[in-house]
Amino acid sequence: MSRSCRRVVVCSVSCVFGFGLLGAAGLALGASSAAAAPSAVPALTCSSQSYAYAGLFSNLSASGIRATVTTLAAAQVTNGHVAGWIGVGGSNAGPGGVAEWLQAGVQESAGGDTEIYAETTTAGGSPSYQMLVANVTPGTPYKLEVLELAGQPDIWQVWLDGEPASSPVSLPGSSQFEPMAMSESWDGGTPTCNGFDYRFGNVQIATSPGSWTALTNTQTLTDSGYHITDRTLSGFTATSA
Repeated sequence: MSRSCRRVVVCSVSCVFGFGLLGAAGLALGASSAAAAPSAVPALTCSSQSYAYAGLFSNLSASGIRATVTTLAAAQVTNGHVAGWIGVGGSNAGPGGVAEWLQAGVQESAGGDTEIYAETTTAGGSPSYQMLVANVTPGTPYKLEVLELAGQPDIWQVWLDGEPASSPVSLPGSSQFEPMAMSESWDGGTPTCNGFDYRFGNVQIATSPGSWTALTNTQTLTDSGYHITDRTLSGFTATSA
């Protein structure tokens, strides 16, 4: 997939949250919890593009990707949103070059809460967003998986902490998709350097359903202002610091 494909993958999250169309609500964090949470440091300078990224994408097609995603510090979002996610597909990855993807991760929009989410775009359709966990607290790890179901080619599902978290979805041609583990900042149309600090641990891809290996054969994407640090065979940190 091209870099531009991956950039548009996350546009639907920004379109939902950047203009407040989701309207999902949960219990508010207590003032003491918010005060105790560390804060991410926004990038001093960053890409002039609306979207900026830091992450890895596999050079190999796979039938799934999994990772333990942790928000290490409270995001600092002046405009738009930030997110850290794993997934497959892209804006022209489906049959005939149409949009098709599935991703799951953590996101926070300006003025909003931090949430664990799943997002699906079936071939040529509109993105569908699902909140999985509201009011995510920094330091809490979430085990996320985006999987092609065993014995069901091109049928995918999001799992959270070992349990199914979304309905199965058909993504024709997806057996050739290369998984990604990615962080992003979207400026909401106003040049902004937002701040985030995400840890992707135990990152693995499925070479076949049920057979997992470390994500080592990769390419790195880091836009100005955003970085990958603490990289090991099992994971990395994506940060604006």
